[in-house]
Amino acid sequence: MHPIRQIHRSLLLLICYMIVSSGHLFAQPAGIAEVIQKTILADGVEAAIEQYKTLKNSQPDSYDFSEGQLNNLGYQLMGEGRMAEAEKILRLNIEQFPNSANVYDSYAECQMLQGNNAAAIKNYHIVLEKLAEAEMPAPRKNFFINNAKSKIFQAENFQAPSAETVNYTAYVGGNPAEKWDMYNLASYNTEKEAPLSYQSFNLYRSPVPGSIPTPFTSQFKADVVSGFVRGVYRDYVASGEIADISGLWESEGWNKAFPESFRDMSSYNGKQYFVPQAFQFNPIWYRTDIFDTLKLSPPQSWEELLTLCDKLHAAGYLPFTVSARGWPPPVARWFTILNLRLNGAEFHETVMQGKVAYTDDRIREVFQYWGELFEHHAFSDTVTQTNYAQAVRELASGKAAMYNLGEWLFESWPANLNDKLDFFIVPNLRPEIPRAEIVHAYGAFLTAAGKEKPAAKTLLSYLGNQASQQSNTDSLKRIVPHKKVTTAHYSEVQHRLFETVKNTGTLVPLFEFNTDPRMAQAGLQAFVAFCKNPKDIESVLQKLETKRQEVYGDAK
Repeated sequence: MHPIRQIHRSLLLLICYMIVSSGHLFAQPAGIAEVIQKTILADGVEAAIEQYKTLKNSQPDSYDFSEGQLNNLGYQLMGEGRMAEAEKILRLNIEQFPNSANVYDSYAECQMLQGNNAAAIKNYHIVLEKLAEAEMPAPRKNFFINNAKSKIFQAENFQAPSAETVNYTAYVGGNPAEKWDMYNLASYNTEKEAPLSYQSFNLYRSPVPGSIPTPFTSQFKADVVSGFVRGVYRDYVASGEIADISGLWESEGWNKAFPESFRDMSSYNGKQYFVPQAFQFNPIWYRTDIFDTLKLSPPQSWEELLTLCDKLHAAGYLPFTVSARGWPPPVARWFTILNLRLNGAEFHETVMQGKVAYTDDRIREVFQYWGELFEHHAFSDTVTQTNYAQAVRELASGKAAMYNLGEWLFESWPANLNDKLDFFIVPNLRPEIPRAEIVHAYGAFLTAAGKEKPAAKTLLSYLGNQASQQSNTDSLKRIVPHKKVTTAHYSEVQHRLFETVKNTGTLVPLFEFNTDPRMAQAGLQAFVAFCKNPKDIESVLQKLETKRQEVYGDAK
């Protein structure tokens, strides 16, 4: 053997030996956040900060000390209502990364959540200064700029929370929704002269919402909350932390203003606890031009759906695109809709509450039907490598023909292709099962703390009235459930979406909003694993059942 090749071979063998013997030669260093989080729990945040500094000085290569470590830990602490600890962790991040706009943004948000508006304004202006010189992709820079300006507006127009203010918390779906929400509330604040405090959370900061308990924490006792309807909030209804507003539904005429399906979605045990504000329906979107070219029609049965997939595949199209990487919630739409079609909404609700074993034959059947789609080439062989943006591009480019997703698809959809997009619903699988659909509904509720404030009830009345909901649909182009709003600006598709939802018996929340966050996270991982290997149903079911028992115990 040539001497140089012998040296190369020896080096390769040495490297392989080191990998096998050490097990982590090229492994990523452990995250420092996990280390100091344990110290916070055991010895307090000051000890954790000291530990961080000591380890960074003495073992800089042993841990991941990147900016995101402290940032994510700070948000986790905020989501748990531990604001003082979060502020110290985020302040430490500023010390470590003083040139980052993001660390100041997070720190300012934490200050606002504690009612320190003056300090928050100061730090959001620092964010804008840092961004002026920062080199980053334009979409990310614009996001931070819009967010900082929005937060400055918020801090300047709303008061810090106190016993005298009506404390309002909003869960928003992005900057446009937050901007409308604040302007709407600022206008109300001027008209009513009611002192309002305001805080907001992005519902989509992560695939599974992590800040749900925040409105009920002692640091910020919200009086009125605007966010999503039902789902995991059922536990707060049961514990009495969300107030019964059946009287408002009667006095405000909401029983007639909203379709019966929305009243049912707003109810528990026959009483109303939410008022709906907007919604996004989750049907099957399809390319009409592809269907027309191939002379295809929306399927009316499961067999027709499978045949449709066969024809599209044979013609060189990807029947369904789906986001499974980075943002996997769209994968969960398949589990939910098939469970609704096979077993009904009532059974699905018991599954979401952890009262049914995931190894139950009825759930096994859901995966079996789902597996049939894979057998008919419904999805790409590399489906688990597709992220949200890629999935939208596949549909927009004409590579894919269909997408099971909510109406928010239009928010990232090329406007010039609007006339090439239509929808249909997944066909019934059992005639005896009443039809239910996946609808992500935004709404508002009154907390137990807010129930004691007449001004809070007045604010809730405003959020449910025609003028507020007209403002919502005019500004955001969303479909609102109030039947008396002017809908001349709706597209033909939006009109049919509303009629379809209005005539649906039961509306069901998104999977990730409808079960315990720990179960939701495990569910998304299991659904992606199933997409990677659809024949391995038993392994997926067992993993789901193990997590169910861990989260719920024997809740059956």
